[in-house]
Amino acid sequence: SSAAVYEQSAPVPTEVVLAPAGNSSRDTAQLLPTARAVYGRTRLEDAPRWYAVVVPDGQNTLSVELAGPETVAVVGALSDDDGNPVPMRLIDSGPRHQRFEAVVEPGGVYYLEVQEPPRNVLWLWDTSASVGAYITIIYNALDAFAEDVVRGRESVNLLPFGGSELLKDWSGESYLIQTALAEYGRSDNSSEAEKTLALAADLLAERPGSKGIVVITDAATNQYNGMWDSFEAAQPRVFSLGVSSQGAFGRNPSREQDLLEDWAAGGGVYTHLSTLGDLERGFDRAIALMRRPIDFSVTADTEFREAPGPGTLRVVSSEVGGASATGPAVELILDASGSMLQRIEGRRRIEVAREVLSRVVTEQLPEGTPVALRVFGHRTPN
Repeated sequence: SSAAVYEQSAPVPTEVVLAPAGNSSRDTAQLLPTARAVYGRTRLEDAPRWYAVVVPDGQNTLSVELAGPETVAVVGALSDDDGNPVPMRLIDSGPRHQRFEAVVEPGGVYYLEVQEPPRNVLWLWDTSASVGAYITIIYNALDAFAEDVVRGRESVNLLPFGGSELLKDWSGESYLIQTALAEYGRSDNSSEAEKTLALAADLLAERPGSKGIVVITDAATNQYNGMWDSFEAAQPRVFSLGVSSQGAFGRNPSREQDLLEDWAAGGGVYTHLSTLGDLERGFDRAIALMRRPIDFSVTADTEFREAPGPGTLRVVSSEVGGASATGPAVELILDASGSMLQRIEGRRRIEVAREVLSRVVTEQLPEGTPVALRVFGHRTPN
């Protein structure tokens, strides 16, 4: 079985037969009964799922729980009958559930919009000499994957063993991913698979939606105990693609295969690669499984909760960063995108903007004024 101790010790989710609810718009919202789970399924290309909650008279608190069979891969937004957003406070969360609370009006009707955010995919690959025979194939496959990324449906990053993520901001733009791959210097030389997997899980832990890791390695690695703690926190779906080590020194094929199978957690799979065709099929298999529809459940309940008494607000300091906060504060925003290289009367726009900003700060703003500077357009194209 592909299920190891962790999967076998977890309760088996009940198989649920789903029928289309037609709740793809606010006008066709499905009525949520109280204290009873309603099951749904969503795909990235689908419209959000809508649910309506009628708050009984005398009730003023609404709790909503979102859950999934493997991990919570959907997000919810609450609004009132007039379409105004209603804030929800996260009060409890775990790998397979999140519970929120909102203050509501007795007798009111509220609408819950549930949708799947872009799916997070993190690609990891071995950079050691033992996989040298596969390096060209690996980079070709990564480039082919990047070309197929669908904007708005996937959020991608790349993490070579021994290095850091290639994209500072996760992206669903094919050209940005391909550019990052092309500009990567390939100077890393590491076989630390478990340490890289732990880093990958940590990067994914705080991201909303489903989390997938695809790792390509020969598994000739040292043990890193923190990896399983990181897996527990992030609950990623791991797809391990195994290649054979090059060279006999230190090689232990049985241990390497055991590790690759162990890492394929959270509903992921292990695939052994020996040819270019195997690698392509392994990639396709992992992507197909990660792009499958997402099952979820939503449960709503209401109660009356005594409102807290009157509160007070006391200002304990008027100093912010050493400057008085009693007067106005100023934020300066600078466009540093490529269009600022165009010229105005023979001078580049960016030069003119810098000069104006310098004059504002040194000559026009009163001493002690809190100032912030925000720059945009200089990190990535467009």
